[in-house]
Amino acid sequence: MSIRQKRLLDVLGRRFAAAMVAIAVGMAALLTGPTAAHAADKNPYSASGLCGAGYYVLDVNPQDGDYYIYVLYNRSTGKNCVVTLKQNHLGVKTPVDARVKVQGGSWVVDRGSYSYYAGPVYVSAADKCIQWGGYAYYYPSGGFDPYWIGYESFPEFCG
Repeated sequence: MSIRQKRLLDVLGRRFAAAMVAIAVGMAALLTGPTAAHAADKNPYSASGLCGAGYYVLDVNPQDGDYYIYVLYNRSTGKNCVVTLKQNHLGVKTPVDARVKVQGGSWVVDRGSYSYYAGPVYVSAADKCIQWGGYAYYYPSGGFDPYWIGYESFPEFCG
């Protein structure tokens, strides 16, 4: 085998090893699922930190990277918590909202102009279904007027 062939095999081997590491890192990220903070979260605050001790993330709804809506639960208190974390215009007060309700009840809403997040809002929902969501003002490019975009879940997390 020539020196040229050996170098080629060496280069190909290193590239293969780098590709395998990248695949392993990507798979690990996919398998870990939602955590206390979304992997791309730019906001310095975390949903679990805002809701308090004992809360863990049930789900997160990333709205086009503009904001993330988190729903959390605390087993010891039977309460759910919802927080909407902004991802754009951080440090600037813009309209944002976090909401949660026990199925059949009224929404508990925190809506205002905030620099980083709306919420936390809480409901006691042991043995009940909840609905959760959030809204934020979207600022489109091209000179278009801003408007509300948001998410509201169907009843879920029952029990």
